[in-house]
Amino acid sequence: MIIQYSICCILWKLSRKDRNLELIVEEGFLLKEGFLSIIKQSMITLRNLSINDINKELIVKEGFLSIIKQSMITHINNNDVQNSICGTLWNLSFNNRNKVLIVEKGFLLIYEQSMITHIN
Repeated sequence: MIIQYSICCILWKLSRKDRNLELIVEEGFLLKEGFLSIIKQSMITLRNLSINDINKELIVKEGFLSIIKQSMITHINNNDVQNSICGTLWNLSFNNRNKVLIVEKGFLLIYEQSMITHIN
């Protein structure tokens, strides 16, 4: 687990450069499953990647909305994960096509659930 966590931290650091952002998404480096600390780092990395306009499209095209949705449901009680996911979805929603897909994929119900869970 320490190695996976370290790799996620490295990816987070690398994701702060535009060309690296694109390569990380293209190579599929974000983990689909894992320990909570790894999920947290993956979601932070995904949030950083989603700032880039090309990645906004690639993230959705490569199927990451399903991963984001599952992580949001699985870790509904974790403030850090929820915050990173909300940041990612915020960034993705600057693309008009993504706005529609986010709603179609059922995120509104999950938003409501998360808001109730994190009321304070």
